[in-house]
Amino acid sequence: NPIAWHNEELPAWAYEEYAVQIILYVMEWNADPLVKIGAVGTRVLAFVWRYAFCATLLLWVFWGLFPFIVTQFAACDEQGGFSQISSCFLILYVPVLALSLWLEWKIMAVKLPLEILSVGGWTIAGIKIPFVLYAAMQMCKSALGHLDLATNGIVFAEILHTASCPTSHVDEMWALVGKHSRFGDQLPHLSVCVSISYGLMVLQLILALYSGTPFYANNNPRVKQFSFWFWMEPPKIESKDDVPQSPYAITLYSWPEEVWAPELVLSLGHAGRLSMVVSRETERIK
Repeated sequence: NPIAWHNEELPAWAYEEYAVQIILYVMEWNADPLVKIGAVGTRVLAFVWRYAFCATLLLWVFWGLFPFIVTQFAACDEQGGFSQISSCFLILYVPVLALSLWLEWKIMAVKLPLEILSVGGWTIAGIKIPFVLYAAMQMCKSALGHLDLATNGIVFAEILHTASCPTSHVDEMWALVGKHSRFGDQLPHLSVCVSISYGLMVLQLILALYSGTPFYANNNPRVKQFSFWFWMEPPKIESKDDVPQSPYAITLYSWPEEVWAPELVLSLGHAGRLSMVVSRETERIK
């Protein structure tokens, strides 16, 4: 039963009915159980790839804009130290975080029945964890996992603003450190080093899009391009004949090989901080 969490049914808000119907019909096939579970994943996760894509893009747009917004509200330190930005500005992240968590749960509402089918309800040291507690724990973990981009953004903004403060002695102290290091006088200003480090974070997004976004099509009619994946809607499932085929994708990473929806969603999962989505994958693989 794909909605039985430790022999208790999931609440209606925790899953999508169409995903459950697809699972039930596919599990009637005369095939190896692992083949059937794989077939389910390639079908139901195709309809939520767009949520993973949007959540990832939303997060990284915030990453790019946030430091330059809060820099406008920074104040130079009178003692010549780092500029100060109130942590209250983290509240700007709240609507972004809320929308990101909502998008992530849209994915989980499809993926959760698949996880139950594969590994059952969650346990810790043999103790069965109630679903509501599990969901709350996963939501809190995901929320905390998102915060690194906001806190990194504030630190980056403080260092950027510090470089423009006439009373700051930070660059002098940084130069003194450089003289006693292997780099000597060749060490760039602190703001330059931090800007490079902050900018390198975007490699996470580039890798995710490189391996998790459909770009190409070929002669196979089941290989779909970006627009199809983004606007695809789940069908109304009334019989086994309504179960959709698995769409394929070709990414920049996989070209010319074809990949399925689970690969796309999971490729975006880490960069999008979708910890709920990826948290039980190790269990499923085992």
